[in-house]
Amino acid sequence: MTRKIVIISTFLFLITIYGLRFTGYEIYAQHEGHQPGGSGLAKEETKTKVKKPVSKKAIYYCPMHPSYISDKPGDCPICNMKLVKKEEAQAVEKEAGASEGAGEGFYVSLEKQQLIGVKTDKVIYRPLSKIIRTVGRVAFDPELYKAQQEYIEALKTKESVKESGQETVIKRAEALVEAAKLKLKLQGLDITQIEELQETKENDQSLLISSLESDSTWVYATIYEYELEWIKLGQEAVVIAASYPGKEFKGTIVAIDPVFNAMTRSVRARIKVDNQDSLLKPDMYVDVQMSSDLGAHLSVPKEAILDSGLRKIVFLSLNDGHFKPVELKTGISTEEYIQVLEGLKEGDTVVISGNFLIDSESKLKSALEGAGHQHGQ
Repeated sequence: MTRKIVIISTFLFLITIYGLRFTGYEIYAQHEGHQPGGSGLAKEETKTKVKKPVSKKAIYYCPMHPSYISDKPGDCPICNMKLVKKEEAQAVEKEAGASEGAGEGFYVSLEKQQLIGVKTDKVIYRPLSKIIRTVGRVAFDPELYKAQQEYIEALKTKESVKESGQETVIKRAEALVEAAKLKLKLQGLDITQIEELQETKENDQSLLISSLESDSTWVYATIYEYELEWIKLGQEAVVIAASYPGKEFKGTIVAIDPVFNAMTRSVRARIKVDNQDSLLKPDMYVDVQMSSDLGAHLSVPKEAILDSGLRKIVFLSLNDGHFKPVELKTGISTEEYIQVLEGLKEGDTVVISGNFLIDSESKLKSALEGAGHQHGQ
C-alpha cells in the first residue's frame, strides 16, 4: 500500500514538473516569437526581442486651405477640393528637392501651380509713362482779361509819351508797363505769352465768352502737389466734357501758376484747347488727362508685388517649381508697372498671378507642423 502511494506521488510530481515546463515554453514562444523544434530553451532565451513599430495616424490637408487638417481622406468643407495625404506631398517635394535649384525657397508642384493659376513675367527694362488724371474748368476769367487790358493800355501810353521828351512822364509810363506785366505773371502767364500780347495788343476774348471768332479756349486744370513734378510746359493734354460723350478736345499746357495754393495744396495748369466749334463754354467743368514720358526703367508688373505697407515682396521663380520670396526697393509707380531699384536683376522671373496662393503655400509646412489639433477626430 505504501509502495503504491510512493509510485503515484512520484508520477504526479513528474507530470506537474513537465506540465509546467511545457506551458512555460509555449508562453515564451508566443511572446518572444520562439518556434517549437529549436535547439533548446537556453538558446531561444538569447534571441533579441523585436518591438513592433507604432503606427502613426495619417494626416490629410487641403492644398487650397492648408489650415484644414483631417485624419481621414475626403473633401475640404471650404472649397470641396480633395484632401491630400501629408506624407505623399512631402515625398514629392523631397524628390523634387534633389533637382537643380533645391535648397532655395520652397517647392510647388506643376499640377498645383496650374490649379491656383500661377503666371510669371520677366523683369526687364520698359518704357514707362505716367498718366495724370484731374479735373478742370473752362476759363471764365474776368480778372485775367482785365489784367491783359491794363497791360495793353500801359503799352499804348508808353508809346504815346515816348516822344514827349518829359523824362518823368516816360519813367512813370514804363513803371506802369512793368507793374501790368508783373500782374500778368502772377495770373500765370509766362514771358512768351506776355511778349505775344505785346505784339498783338489784343486781349483774349475766350476768357469771357466762347465765340466762333476764336478757334481755341483756355482750360484751368488742378495739379496737386504730389503730381507737380510730372507736369511741364508744352505737355499735351486731353480734355473730356460730360456734355459730349466720346469726344476729346486736344490741348497744350501753356502756363503753370507760379503761386502755390496752400489751402488746396495745388497749382493751376493753363491749357490752351482746340475749340473750333465753340462747344466748350466758360465755367464748364471737364476732365483732364495728361501723360508724361519717364524713359526706360527696370520694372515689374504691379500684380507681382505684395505690399504690406512696410515691405514690398515678390516671389522669384527658380528652377523646377521652386519659388523664393524677395524684398524689393521700388521707385516710380505707373498704372501698370513699378520701377525696381533693388532686389531683382534683368532677366529674373517673378510670379504675377496666383502670388497670394503661392504666399499661402510657402506657409503650408509650418501650418501643418504647428497645428495644435486635427479636424475630424
